[in-house]
This record gives sequence, structure tokens and C-alpha cells, in this order.
Amino acid sequence: MDKWVEKHVEELRSGRDGRTEAWVQRQHKINFTTWIKHQGIPRYGESDESRLAYGPSSQITSWQGYDINGYRFHTKEKDKKSATQNCGVRYEGIDEATGDTKAYFGQIEQIWELDYGSELQIPIFQCQWVKPKAVVVDEYGLTTVEVGSVGHKDDQWVLANRVAQVAYYPKPRDSKKHVVVSGKQRIVGADGVQSPEEYNNYVEFSLFTDHPHKIKQVESHVNKTKMKPWCRPDGEKRTVLASKPK
Repeated sequence: MDKWVEKHVEELRSGRDGRTEAWVQRQHKINFTTWIKHQGIPRYGESDESRLAYGPSSQITSWQGYDINGYRFHTKEKDKKSATQNCGVRYEGIDEATGDTKAYFGQIEQIWELDYGSELQIPIFQCQWVKPKAVVVDEYGLTTVEVGSVGHKDDQWVLANRVAQVAYYPKPRDSKKHVVVSGKQRIVGADGVQSPEEYNNYVEFSLFTDHPHKIKQVESHVNKTKMKPWCRPDGEKRTVLASKPK
């Protein structure tokens, strides 16, 4: 469907008459499903394109957990009964205001599977997204979010295969903020996958970036006159012999 998405967006851009990119993206979301039905795609065709163009069944399947892209996702409600955290997601989407790619963070509230017939089922996640202003990357490359600061309430749904898993850990001395850490993919050996790097569409979300530079930054702020040596210079050298077994 990518070619149809690109065509619709380009039509909106060519006729926007000075309107912003944010307007283009909003109109695309509102009108695409109606627009595509008038593009000459056969209504009862056997292709996936035809099935997608005319929409899914009115009946959906709801799940509390879903395995996709090597991740095991849970809803927030199911996570409350689990010892592990699996509801956190990261999505790289288009910023409506600028048109640039941007990372969005959230937690899964619902998991639906849409049925388009003939073994074409598409999972989607309804997420509680964090406001962009509540996402901060500090000078050490550490990303923190305020998960309680909720935004994008009119745009909650995302395709399940377009997200990566993350976990949120409370920041010491500030319980409102959480440190973002990448989830663990379990894909080697599945579907013939031998290398996670070749399979994964998302760059590993490391805790810190540019490690040598950051280490030097930390060292430059340390008062070395107050640092204690890691070994004692006043010790006496001795050789200790073990006693012979009786």
C-alpha cells in the first residue's frame, strides 16, 4: 500500500495552497480510507491490495499478549500480573509539524487483530503515548520520559510490526521520570534468522551514546583532589605460605 499512501500525500501537498505539513498529514489520516476506494482497485479482487483497500471484517480479535518481530508484547493490564515488563513501545513516525522522523514512546492499552480474509490478519496496538515535551535526552545520551504525561489522544493506534519494545525504569530521586531501555529480541533461529542486526529495523537503544566522549565529560567534572586512591600506599609487602596439610 506504500505507493497509494505516497500518491495520496503528494496530491494533498500539491493542492494545500500554502497550508502546513501538519495539515497534509491530518487530511491524509482522515480521508485516505475513503480516497483509496475510488482508485480503480477491484472491490472483490483476490490480492492483498484489494482486501486492504476495502477494509477489514467488522469482527475483531482482542489479545492481552502478542508475539511479533521477535518481541513478546503485553497490554498494561496484563503487565500488572507479570514479573516482567512488556507493554512499553517506541515508534519512529513523522512529526506532523516538521515532517521529520521522530521517536515516540508509549504503553500498550489494547491489542486488536484485524481480519481482511484469506489468512490476512493485521495486529494493531492502541497506545497511551507520552507527550513530546515529556521526553528528554540528557548530555550523557540517557533518554528519560514522564509516562504519566499523556498526549496524542486522537492518534493512539499503530501497526504492531512498526514498533520496537522498550522498558521504563524509575529514575532515582524522581519517581515521575523513567529511564528508557531497549527490550530484548528473541529471534535467532526463528524463521531462519541468524543475525539480529539483519532482522531488526530499529537501532539498538543504548543507555548512553558516544561512550569515550561521555566518560571524559564525567571525568572533567570530578574533583580529583578529593578522590581516594584505589590502593593503599602504606602497606607492607609480605609473603604468606599456606600450612602443610596434616
